[in-house]
Formats: sequence, structure tokens, C-alpha cells
Amino acid sequence: MIENRYRLMDVTTRQVDSGKILVYSHRDQTSKLLEASEVQLLLSCRKFDTLTGHAKVYFRQHKLMQLTNPEGLVGKLFRSLLHFASKDDMELPVRQKEIKSIRQRLQKWVEEGWLVSERELQQEITTVGQQNRTNSSVPERIAVMGIPTRNRPKLLTRCLKSHLKNLHRHQRECTILIVDDSDEQACMDANRQAVGEMCRRYQLPFHWIDRTARYSFANVIAKISGAPIEVVRFGLLGDLRCGIRTGASRNTLLLLAAGELSLQVDDDTICNIVRPPDSTDGIALSSEAECNQYWYYDNLDQALAQSYREEGDILSLHEALLGKHPAQLIEQHDSVKIDHLGNTLLKKLEQPEATVAFTMAGALGDWGMHRHWPRLGSEGRYQRLVENPDSYRDYLRTRQLFRGINQPTISDGMFCISMHIGLDTSELLPPFMPVQRSSDGIFGRLIHSCFPSLCQAYLSHGIVHAPIGRPEKVDISQALGVGPLRSPDILKAILLAPAQLWPIGEDLPKNLQTIGSFFSDLSQYPIFEFKMRVKNYCIKRLQMQMNYLQQCLDQRWDAPEYWKKDVKRVISNFQELMIQEDMCIPCDLPGTPEERMVIFRDLLGKFGRLLIHWPAIWEAAVQIREKQGLYTEIIRHEGIINEKDWDGLRNTVSNQMKKHVDRSERSTEDEREEELKMEPYLSQRQSNKVEVIHGMMATYPARKTQLLNTIESIMDQVQGLFIYLNEYSVEEYEELRKTLPDKCVLLWDREEAGNLMDSGKFYMSDKLKGYHLVLDDDLRYPSDFVERMVGAHQKLKESRSTTLALGMHGRKIQTFPLHSYFEDTEAYHFQRGLKHHTKVDILGTGGVLFHRGDLDMCLERCKSHGMADIWFSISCLKQGLERYVIAHPAGWVQQQPVENSLYQQHLGNDQQHTEILNSFDWDSETRAERDTNSSD
Repeated sequence: MIENRYRLMDVTTRQVDSGKILVYSHRDQTSKLLEASEVQLLLSCRKFDTLTGHAKVYFRQHKLMQLTNPEGLVGKLFRSLLHFASKDDMELPVRQKEIKSIRQRLQKWVEEGWLVSERELQQEITTVGQQNRTNSSVPERIAVMGIPTRNRPKLLTRCLKSHLKNLHRHQRECTILIVDDSDEQACMDANRQAVGEMCRRYQLPFHWIDRTARYSFANVIAKISGAPIEVVRFGLLGDLRCGIRTGASRNTLLLLAAGELSLQVDDDTICNIVRPPDSTDGIALSSEAECNQYWYYDNLDQALAQSYREEGDILSLHEALLGKHPAQLIEQHDSVKIDHLGNTLLKKLEQPEATVAFTMAGALGDWGMHRHWPRLGSEGRYQRLVENPDSYRDYLRTRQLFRGINQPTISDGMFCISMHIGLDTSELLPPFMPVQRSSDGIFGRLIHSCFPSLCQAYLSHGIVHAPIGRPEKVDISQALGVGPLRSPDILKAILLAPAQLWPIGEDLPKNLQTIGSFFSDLSQYPIFEFKMRVKNYCIKRLQMQMNYLQQCLDQRWDAPEYWKKDVKRVISNFQELMIQEDMCIPCDLPGTPEERMVIFRDLLGKFGRLLIHWPAIWEAAVQIREKQGLYTEIIRHEGIINEKDWDGLRNTVSNQMKKHVDRSERSTEDEREEELKMEPYLSQRQSNKVEVIHGMMATYPARKTQLLNTIESIMDQVQGLFIYLNEYSVEEYEELRKTLPDKCVLLWDREEAGNLMDSGKFYMSDKLKGYHLVLDDDLRYPSDFVERMVGAHQKLKESRSTTLALGMHGRKIQTFPLHSYFEDTEAYHFQRGLKHHTKVDILGTGGVLFHRGDLDMCLERCKSHGMADIWFSISCLKQGLERYVIAHPAGWVQQQPVENSLYQQHLGNDQQHTEILNSFDWDSETRAERDTNSSD
């Protein structure tokens, strides 16, 4: 009779004192206080083996560790002998008496139920399959294939062509959605033309969704769902402060496919289907965090030459697992591998609503991951990595490999990579983090945390991943590196916070909202406390990673020395990272360390609010798909401008902007005189003819009356007026355009990710030379406004021998650091008179003059919208410009009546102003300079 095999199921250990360890069994939910030696015995039984086999392994490990632990030549000699013995499968002799004793100790744990037999576990799985048996109806089919892309027309063409060929070869149909986040017009035009030609050739419907279309889609979703428009726009368009917005594109694809199965494909993949070298039949159940194995290659050519190609239907490979109950999949296979099955997945299989929420194809070529050190750990990567000392370092450094598994695998781990991912979008799924990399990793963690009945599946097939411009290998320091941390690394650490901070139940929308509220609340802390809390989360995650590597060291006592040396180096790298003061400041965001932390806090709050409103957003998308069909129906029903008209309108705006930019760059006196002849009304009232003066402002539709009054008061004093239109519709834009002279350039950029608020004033700042005059849309300026501002600027600049910016309203910091922006600053209001030019810290941007040659100001310097005064003054501080409020009589500039002004909104946002200002060194301008701050 074949002896039964046993292994230890999920346990958690905690050191109580030097000799005792508390062990908790997740299988039977009991705890025991054990001697350290007994815990070591239990932990050595993580793989299925007979009790005799376990006893022999433990004996060899325990005894030989005593020989190999000593430092020096003796220990090194024993370690070398042990390594070569293990390579040749040589079994070192054991003492049968001690084996019998160890076996008796193990038998006790079998009786306790902590060591589970393979037969018992297989029987449990069979029972679960029978209890959750489903009728084998016609499987659901993938209805939508989406590809997010940005500025990569050649890769997109290659990717789409290979997938269309596969669909055509197997007579499959689905709707193609291309979400284009390109910001280069040539790329957008090339993308649209190539995709259109290919889809028409293969007679498949396709839809092109650029940023303009997503802006319209967001408006529709917000209207139906009731979610705040800024939340929806963040989810579907991202944040302009972040250079990577792939997650926002993926969220768009999720919503456009809501109610159907869908497939998302990276634009640098090729639909050549491959299998790993040692594929096997059956299916596996695994609770590993990541189930992938790695097969290593020196380069892509070698990988392709040694791969096993297949001509399968790519959609069917995903459909075979996607949206199915795991029990249904188990019944379809003759054998089930359970070597890594944990109690959480076993319990999940018992739930009638258990479903495979997403499926992941493997990848041959560039492995698509960031950190290399995890290769040192998992069993499926370790063995092939260390088997040849000559190739070990090359395999550790290479990016070229096959990442995948050798049989279909159902898992409840947190891992997710969206390179080629099938999604059960027939039911609610969480959103991707809209910005920065690893949005898929965060997506996987949200499913693991918020959706207790959902599983994931790994296909036993892969596709080719061939990006352009990436190295085939990295240097060894990078391969073993663990930092600096990026924003997704930090967000993942926060997601590992204790479960009591966000109790999870069976209400899936509520689960998302609970975590969203946690993120939102966390983002409300003052920046210092926020940083400390985030740092604690990061330290805990780094400690978990260190503990994992230490466990690998302890368990692989027979591992080669070169591997152990590298593992210890990685642990040391983690230790060095943990003690860095700014270790929790994300390295992948723009700005100074202080600015990056502020931006990350803002992004975390935005993501939290997106999670809170996501269930309503999802339901709105389902309604749209059920009632109106796909995106083209949304456009037709909402009356949004069509592509042809939009192209014409965009060209009109572009030409108008180009004309004024070209005009500003003319430098000869003849050209200036000719310009004055063309605009005689300008020469009558503008006293400054030496420098071009550009007026800049931002506005809203509700301010149209005030805007027209402002334009009338300032128009004859500037040579161009650039007006950014927030939240304007097509009709509102066209109506306003008809009422204004050509000198007004309306900056109506529907491709922006939401309302720029007062930051829109600086939309053109980096494109224009000369003087820049920043204005508000609710003020009436006097006829001598520009003359007095320019005269004061020239006089002060000459007398102070420094660069400077002038305004008519400002604030001076009284105490630093500030406790309250409004209470700890002295205001110089534009409606009150001022006898002398007065130096201030913060200038109000309702009437500011600076020269482009003195200040490099642009939209990107406004790290958060609605705070242009703060970010403009910070830019001046960092670039060494002094700030003055000029002398002026009372009532010189008139305020027009408005409701809910931006200033009134600021009064309720004192904390954020205070925190941002405190993150910069205003004391670099000494107290003496502040006290001697007036000039005649």
C-alpha cells in the first residue's frame, strides 16, 4: 500500500519569548504555544511528502546545519560538499532511531489535524466540485478587445495586426476599442489611419477613443451616476502631473465593456502563441502570491527559437477559464495539483458565487516587471536560476525569459499583470489606479482585498512581449536593488494595512467604498503626519519582504554560496532603505521631495474618492451599454461634436494660437511698425511699444458677463489676450468666439484632464516671450493699468538690480512656519490704497506682471489647481524673483459682483495652503529683508 503524503497548511507564527513561538492554524482556527524546535519541524513540512520522508528531510537539515553554520574553512568545506551532494541526488546517511522519533512527533500533528493528507485534501476538492456543479451551457464569449496606447503607432500597428490575424484565422468576431492617450498629433493621426484600415480589411467594428472622446464619456458617466465630475475625469483621464496614465485608459475600457467579457492587450505584444518547455496536463490550485515560473534566455532570438509555437484561438484560451466557477474547471480535468493550495482558496471554492475574475497569459521576451530580486525566492524561479553557476548572474540580470506556468492554474493570490488580461466585466470589478506604473498590481490587490469570492487564473500559454528600446540585461546592482520606492510601491504598502482598518464583508460595493474612505481620510492628515503614517506602512512591507528572503535562506540550507551571498545583499539593501529618512517619498513623481509627497497625498485622496464612487460609475456604464450601446451611441445621443467638426475646430484654435505666438516672436523694428499700422487702436492707448505684452486669464461659462467687462477694460492695453476656457461646451465656445476680436485667443482644450481652474492662466506661459500679464476674469482694470505696471517693473528692476514680479494684491508671511495661512500672513488688498511699493511673499495672480526672460513659468508648475497664487509665488521664490505689490490708489481696480469666487473657496482650504507653504524655505529671505521691504 502506498503511504499517504502530508503537508502543513496555512499557519502564522509570532515570537513570544526567546524559547516559545505562538502558532496559529488558519485551517482549524486554533493556536498553540510551541518550542522553537517543534515549530522548525512543522515548517519543514510545507510540501507533500510521507511522514518518513519529512522525518529524513528534517533530520538532514537539522544535523547538517550544525556542520555548515560555523564560519571559516570548515563550514565552507561542508557547505561545498553538501551542495555537490545535492546536485548529484546523493542521500547522506541517516540514523533510523532518530527518524522514528521524528516520525512519531509528526504523527501527533497528523492527529491534531495540522498536517493534512493529500488524499483528504483531494476528497475535499471533489466534494466541493460536486456541490457547486453547474450546467455546462454555451460558454460566454469575449465581446470586446481593448488596447491602451500612447505615442507608439508602429507598436500598435504590429500588435493589432497580429491579433486581427488570429481572430480571422479562427473566424472570431469582437469589437475593437483603441484608447489613445497620445499627446502628439502625428501619432494620433497615424494610429487612427492604420487601425481603421486594418479593421476595415478584416471587417471588424472598431472605435477610436482619444482624450477628447473620454472627456465627453466622463461627462455622460458623471451625469448618469451622480458622481462628481472631477472624480470621473480622474478615473478616465488621469492627472496631468503624471506622465503615465495607462490605468485611466484601462478604466475607460472597463466601463465600455461593462456587462460583457473583455480582453485588454498591451500595444507592445504580438499574438504569437507559445507554451513553456515542460507543459503538463491537468489543472493546479495555488495560494501563492504569484504562481509564475521563469525559463531564462540570453536574448529574444534565442527565446523565440526555443519556444513551442501553437496556432490556437487566443480568445478561446481566455474564455476556457474566464467567468467560470473553479469547481466547473476542476471537473473538466483528470488531475488537480494541490501542492500550493491554501486554506483561503479552499474555502473560496466552497462559495457558490466563486468566479474567475481575470485570466493572465504568460509572456515570452521582455518579462515586463520592475524588480529582479524576487527571482531569488519562489521555488518555480529558484531552481532554474541556480542550476548552472556559469549562467546564474546572466539569468539574474536578463530581461529575456518566459514568464508563465506549465498548466492552467487557479489562484487567490494578489499578483496581476495586465499585459494580456481577460476580464469578467460582466460584473463589478475595481478600477485601476489611473496614474503611474503598476496600476495592474494595485488592481490585483484590490480584488484580493475587496472581492472575497473572486479568483484569478493563469493560462498555460503565453504571447510575445517585444517592446522597443529596453535593454536585454540590467547591471547587477540594479538586479539586486530594492529602491527607491515608486508611488505604486507605496500604495501597495498602504493596501497591506491591518484588516481592522477596513472591515471587509460580502457587500462588494461597500468593500470598495470602505477602502476608498480609508484612503481619503488618510490624505486629509497634515503633510508631516501623513508622511509618518505612510512611512510606517512602507517599513512593515519592507520587513515582510526581508522576512520572506530570510525564510528562503533558512529553508535552503543546501543552496549554493553565490545565491546565499546575493540574498544577503538584497536583505542588506532593504535594511539600508528602511533607515533612510525620505524612504517613503515616491521617486516617480515630479518636483522636489516635498512637492512629490504633497502630490502623492493628493493622488491617494483622488483614488480614494474614485473607489467611493466607483460602484455608481460602474452601474452608469452598464446602463449606457444596455440602453444605448457602445461609445458611438453615447456620442450620437448626447449631441457631442463629431470627429470631422472637432478636427476643423481644433485646427482653427491651433492656427489662431500659432498666429499670436508668431507675432510675439517678431524682433525687427519694421515688423513692429507694420503691426502697429495693422492695429491703429492699439497705438493710441498703449504706451509701451518696446516689449510685447500678453494678457492671460482663465474663466468659466457662469462668468461670461464679467469676462466681457474685463476684456473691454484691458483689451486696448495688450497685444494679445489668451483666455483658457474651463468647462465650456462646443456651443458655448462658438458663441463666445463670435463676440470677441481676433486679438483674443480662446484656449479651449477639451483634451485636458478636467477643470484647470486658475492654473489655466499659465497654459501658454512657456510658449510666449516678452511681458506676461496675468489677470482675473471678474475685475475691471483702469486705463493706465499696463502703463503703471510696466513703469514700476522697469524702475524697481533697475533700482534693485534683480529680477522681480509685480502685482496689485499680496500677502506677507509674519511667522514661519505658519500655523494658518490666512491668520499668519498680512494681506495687501487691491481695493485698498498703498503708498509705497511693498515687498511681499505671496502675489495674487489677479493682476501680476513678469517678464518671460526672468521667470520660467508654465502650467506644470501648478501642482494642484485652484492655487495659482501659491504655485506662482513658489516658482518666483525658487527662481530668485522678488515679489512686490505696487503703490496704487484705493479703488484703482474694481471688483465685479460674483457668486462663490475662488477666493471664497480658498477660505475653507486654509490647511492645504499652510502645508504647501511650510514645505518650502521662506526663511531663506531673511527677516531683515522682510522688515526693510518698501521702496519709493
